[in-house]
Amino acid sequence: MKAVAGHVQVEIGKQLKKEEIALKLPATCDVHKGKEIEVFCQECKLAICVMCFIKSHKTHDCSDIEEVSVDLRKQMTSDTDKVIELLKKTGEVLPRFEKEKNNLIKHLAGIEDEINTTADKLIAAIQRERVKLLSEVESIRLKRVKQLETLKQEVEQHMAAL
Repeated sequence: MKAVAGHVQVEIGKQLKKEEIALKLPATCDVHKGKEIEVFCQECKLAICVMCFIKSHKTHDCSDIEEVSVDLRKQMTSDTDKVIELLKKTGEVLPRFEKEKNNLIKHLAGIEDEINTTADKLIAAIQRERVKLLSEVESIRLKRVKQLETLKQEVEQHMAAL
């Protein structure tokens, strides 16, 4: 892209020498060949020569290219420092997230085991109670059937005696 053709990408946090930081932008105007770039149009965000300023940008807010360059370098250094600090903080936080995730997984696995153990105990207790109650019902059934059979035989005997 023409707007960033002269830019040089640098890894965040990498320390550069002053000569490495020097701007790689053309020192002369593309429109007015041989004219030195001395002005920065704040409105258009363009580095321009004095002729461009006179012809096309005189009503725009413009500044000396060197002043803008110094300000932009300061801002870039400040922004780079902030990014480095954020990367450092992120690097410190990520392992804590991983540890917290692992602790949570372990804790919840313990809770699941406790739930399953308690449920198994309750199921076993219910099964024992079921067997006990069914046994009691069977015992009552047998006893009551025997009583009814005995009463039936007594009634039949009394009827036969009459």
